[in-house]
Amino acid sequence: MQGIIQHLGIDEKSFRAGHQYVTIMNDLDGGRVLDVVETRTTKATVKLLTSLAAKQRKQVLSVSVDMWNPFAHAVRKKVPQADLVHDRYHISKYLNDAVDAVRRQESRALKSAGDKTLIGSKYAWLRNPENMSDKQRADFDQLMTCELQTGTAWSLKNMFRAFWVLTSRDAAEYFFQYWSDAVDRSKLKPIIKVKDMMVRHLEGILNFFRHRTTNAVSEGLNSKIQLIKASARGFHSFESYRTRILFYCGKLDMAI
Repeated sequence: MQGIIQHLGIDEKSFRAGHQYVTIMNDLDGGRVLDVVETRTTKATVKLLTSLAAKQRKQVLSVSVDMWNPFAHAVRKKVPQADLVHDRYHISKYLNDAVDAVRRQESRALKSAGDKTLIGSKYAWLRNPENMSDKQRADFDQLMTCELQTGTAWSLKNMFRAFWVLTSRDAAEYFFQYWSDAVDRSKLKPIIKVKDMMVRHLEGILNFFRHRTTNAVSEGLNSKIQLIKASARGFHSFESYRTRILFYCGKLDMAI
C-alpha cells in the first residue's frame, strides 16, 4: 500500500451467523479498503494496522472507530499519535437502539392494559423527520401527542443531531452537558446507558471537531461488501471473502 494515509476508519462486518465478524480497515480519504482480518479483537486489529508500513502509520492523524475497546487499544498501541474519533454513525445507531428499547418496554406495558398505541410503530421512531412522507409525518405527529416515554426518548435522540453541526469544540462540550442533563431528567434507562457510555468516550467524540472525519465512507464500503457477500451466497473461507473484498473495494491498480 503506497502513499500517505492520514485518516483511517476501522469497522466490523458480519462474516457468518453466530457472531462471527471480520475487522476492516479503510482509507477514508481514498474511499478504499486497505485490509481485512478475522475477528474483532485487539490482536486482530493490531495485525490490521501493522499491514501499513511504519512510515505510513506515523503519518496517520485520526482513526474513526466504534466505541469498542479492542479497537481503541490497538490504535493506541500501533498509531499512538493519531486521535481516536467516535463518529456520528455509530452513535446514532446506539441512540436508535435505545429509543427502540424504550418503545419495546412501553409497548409491553401498554399492551397489558389493552392499549395498542405503539404496536407496529417501530420504524416510525427510527426515521428522521426530513425522511418522512406527508402521511408518515401526520401519523407520527399523532403519536407524539400521546405523551409517551418513547416520544421523550425520540426527542432526546433527535436533539443530539444538532451536536454534529456545531462549529467548535467548546460549543460541543457545552451542548453535550446540556443534553446529558436532559437525558438524566428523563429517567429513561436505555437512553441514560448510552449517554453514560458517551461520557466515558467523550474525548473521542469531541475529536470529531478537530478532524471532521466520519465512518460514512466505511458504511458505504460496507454496503458494497454486503452486495459482494449476497451475490456469492456466502463464503466457505475467510481468505476467499478477504480476496473478494480487496479486489472490488481496494481500488487496485490493474495496469500491466
